[in-house]
Amino acid sequence: PVDDGPLSAKIVVDGEQIGGFDLSAASYTIPTAAGASPRITDVITADPDARYEIVSQAESVPGQAVVKVTKEDFFGPIVKNYVFEMVPDTTLESISVNGTELASFEPDDLSYNALLPPGVTSIPEVDAVAGDPAAAVVVEQATSPTGQAKVTVTNGGASSVYTVNLDSAITGSDEFDSAELGSQWQWLRPDDSSWRL
Repeated sequence: PVDDGPLSAKIVVDGEQIGGFDLSAASYTIPTAAGASPRITDVITADPDARYEIVSQAESVPGQAVVKVTKEDFFGPIVKNYVFEMVPDTTLESISVNGTELASFEPDDLSYNALLPPGVTSIPEVDAVAGDPAAAVVVEQATSPTGQAKVTVTNGGASSVYTVNLDSAITGSDEFDSAELGSQWQWLRPDDSSWRL
């Protein structure tokens, strides 16, 4: 993300300022809440000498808007055309496991790992809250304590799927410091003729 380059800009959509655009990207996806206007109402350039022009607006969602930012340079004008794809908001506001929100949660990250206390034998309950109240959230719970839960967010004709991989913390040490196998270990495909501790 770049917010301080000579062609960097932030836009305002439905009263929210959005920035951090990678200048090398060809286009940018802007999640838009149901019923919200997809129109860009303001552009804030990082460089006060840069000029902007809203070339086109999205009239509905999904839709496309284009903003052109120009800056005069020693060799002539430099230009960046920002192409914004306005899409229905299918992001989540939060994901929780057994009532505890995931601290690592970011709406744009679709995959998570949740580490549970050692010895958990019941299947954890995953819950999620949509960023847009108009979006539908369906949680497909894991089938085992160390399984995977899937969260599908649907808004209009668009959807996103988040995954939560569940695992439990290991107890004990991973050292082989005795003549017997510790309880945290198990044999997989043992060959009794060739193993030793």
